[in-house]
Amino acid sequence: GMSDLQKVGRVAGKAMLYFLTFSTLALIIGLVVANVVQPGAGFNIDPATLDASTISTYAAKAHDQSITGFLMNIIPSTIVGAFA
Repeated sequence: GMSDLQKVGRVAGKAMLYFLTFSTLALIIGLVVANVVQPGAGFNIDPATLDASTISTYAAKAHDQSITGFLMNIIPSTIVGAFA
């Protein structure tokens, strides 16, 4: 069936329609669940009262991270590290 371009286009069109339909459906379900469950609603935290110095070490580590370092850390150093 690959020799007939009309059939190939029809299959591609159906695949695109299915993708758009089900991704939109998943988005709608996610929005409904997020509005019903309301994650984070019970924390009652005032951002003005948080201590910003506690995250300074994490911010320094993130600032020191380079693209090369990030790409080199993707490759695991041991076989066990690949499964961890």
